[in-house]
Amino acid sequence: MGGFVSAVGRFVDWLGDCICSVARWFSSFLSYVGGIVKRFIFGIEDTIKNADNPKNFGEAAATRKEGMEFRKKERETYNKLSYADQKKLDAMLPIPI
Repeated sequence: MGGFVSAVGRFVDWLGDCICSVARWFSSFLSYVGGIVKRFIFGIEDTIKNADNPKNFGEAAATRKEGMEFRKKERETYNKLSYADQKKLDAMLPIPI
């Protein structure tokens, strides 16, 4: 019985470490994308100021740029997956058309 409890404990620790690693990576990636979006927004500041609705225009531009960066990273990592893993991911999270 002690072996089973020990095995379960190791599995829970391993799973927790995996989740923490993904969370740390995601947090760092969000910061990275945030920097890209900030530089982009500062680069189009005059365009935003001259828009009919600057607040909505800036928000839409930032959201679109952020989405582009996320799609770029998704494509890069997706292409590194094995064919079998790509199919599993596609079945789990189909890309909307």
